[in-house]
Amino acid sequence: MSTEELVPFVYREFSNRPRMLAFLCGGRCYALECRLDDVADEYSARYAVFELSFSALGDLPGSWVNLTEGSPCLGYVEVAEVAFDPTYRAMLRPSLLEQLSPM
Repeated sequence: MSTEELVPFVYREFSNRPRMLAFLCGGRCYALECRLDDVADEYSARYAVFELSFSALGDLPGSWVNLTEGSPCLGYVEVAEVAFDPTYRAMLRPSLLEQLSPM
């Protein structure tokens, strides 16, 4: 496993893995969003990655319904490619930002 440091994240939805989460890296706040496809009744295999305008995780609003609205989507990363801590609920490797595929 990589020796890269893990960073903490907060999340709002969880189904096997976090489906909506936010973390800080390099002084910027990012959100990963993995939407449920109502027709297929399953989650997408990739996260959309957004840059948010918050400077601390504590600044995030209580409701995340429109959290990414108006924020730039930087690209996508496969859910399976994101390295989480063993619980999938606390930490991740921010190198995922280097693996983004275009929209």
